[in-house]
Amino acid sequence: MLQWTSVQLCTALHPTRRRSTARMVMGILAVLLAQGALHGVASAQALYRMTEIDPPPAHNSDGNTYSSYMNASGQVAGGWTNAATGYGLCFFWGNDGTPTKDLGTLGGSTCTASGINVSGQISGYADLASGVDRAFLWKNDGTAIVGLGSIATIRFPDRGYALNDSGEVTGNAAVPLLKSHAFLWKNDGTPMLDLGTFPSGEHPSASGYAINGRGQVAGSSTGPGYYRLGPHHYVEEVHAFLWTSVATGLQDLGTLGGSYSVAYAINDAGQIAGDSRTKLDAATHAFLWDANTKVMHDLGTLGGPYSSMSAMNALGQVTGSSANANAGVEHAFLWRNNGTRMVDLGGLGGNSYGRALNSAGQVVGWSYLSDSTTYHAFVWRNDATSIQDLNALIDTQDPLKPYVTLMSAESINDAGQILANGEDSRTGLSHAYFLQGTILTLSPRSIAFANQTVNTSSAAKSVTVKNTSTKVTVITSIALLGTGSNQFSSTNNCGSSVVGNGSCTIKVTFKPTSKGAKAATLSVNGGGGGLRIVSLTGTGI
Repeated sequence: MLQWTSVQLCTALHPTRRRSTARMVMGILAVLLAQGALHGVASAQALYRMTEIDPPPAHNSDGNTYSSYMNASGQVAGGWTNAATGYGLCFFWGNDGTPTKDLGTLGGSTCTASGINVSGQISGYADLASGVDRAFLWKNDGTAIVGLGSIATIRFPDRGYALNDSGEVTGNAAVPLLKSHAFLWKNDGTPMLDLGTFPSGEHPSASGYAINGRGQVAGSSTGPGYYRLGPHHYVEEVHAFLWTSVATGLQDLGTLGGSYSVAYAINDAGQIAGDSRTKLDAATHAFLWDANTKVMHDLGTLGGPYSSMSAMNALGQVTGSSANANAGVEHAFLWRNNGTRMVDLGGLGGNSYGRALNSAGQVVGWSYLSDSTTYHAFVWRNDATSIQDLNALIDTQDPLKPYVTLMSAESINDAGQILANGEDSRTGLSHAYFLQGTILTLSPRSIAFANQTVNTSSAAKSVTVKNTSTKVTVITSIALLGTGSNQFSSTNNCGSSVVGNGSCTIKVTFKPTSKGAKAATLSVNGGGGGLRIVSLTGTGI
């Protein structure tokens, strides 16, 4: 039975099932901003408009929806509860003015979404008529969800937990003798690939929880043995793993000294983030495993005994929650991956939990208020402002503002769009809400430079920053980000703000220092949901 305890432990820690919590009383400035009392400062605040995401129209309109995942285009994969049956089902919302789409099932009655990629494809698991779960991919091409098959045809579940932009899926699949193996489904017509487990352990079981654009899989597996906690106290180990197509078997990432570690995220650089027990299983700490050094780094805490990660971005920055030095206090954090300690994001009066972050290190999540009972969605913009209640940042002209309370924020993309859960006081129903900033826009959103001779500069290309509001909007930063950022340069006439209905210009040049494809992003941080991104590409010749 120890094997099932280990698997249940991994499942309980999976990001789709975890909810983390944080604290900090909002300052007088934040209150004044929410009331519009400081006109000059309030003008720097990005405001949002809400769009309610309702259940698919063919079903009971009294059902509840909840948000799960959002891609760079603001498309959403989520779940909804049929009011008539009580079953949980999954949907796609295209952010194009059309209603949500019911993804259906594989012949049974339930469906759970686990991720959405850049093409709007969705992974997850749904039950067969027999009630057994099977992993699926919904291809967003007008066809029904596709069951991914199974490693072994038995009456135990297979579940898809993550996908990449190529539609490759990973998860776990049951095999005989009460075991489960990590799998990779390549979306190329070949059968589900059994990634196996670590070779030792009494009942080895493994699950893939994350996959990057290179098809590398991270997750956890029981084994490679037993961990001694005392003279007569042993527990079966659970270790994080990395699987790549160029190596044999699962690569053991080790632990921070304790009996288990679990990997929840992997980016295209091969950096892996997760949680691990420390020596003698004294505490759980968030970790980052570096693909270059092959070392698991302890991200530490905010001064308390434990921390736990929720999400990682392409730069290896991590958010989650951590106990701080005050007993019973847990706050959302950002770990910047720059050699500094994790940043305490504070809260809205009580404990807070970071749920997601974008490439600019902006974090969303939820926080209890000072009554330790009521909780609200928050955003932390990484621009020298404090954590902010999203309910205070909704445009006063939004028709939903008087009725909707945003409870938790689940995702933020590089366009600054936010996916949140809230409740409508008129109906008492919970819904997913899409939040779009209303102030700053950039044009164009991508620039492809022509081939450029190494160590020579291209002609400048312009990006227009437009303030769509009537008030002055502060710009807190304009920066080049990404691994190829040193191949580009920029100048601007924006200063620290843009006047109402005004615009400014950023000029970007490309000067490659070596041959080959180069890529970076130009980010503008400020009003309108915060970050705005322009993708930059070019090739040195």
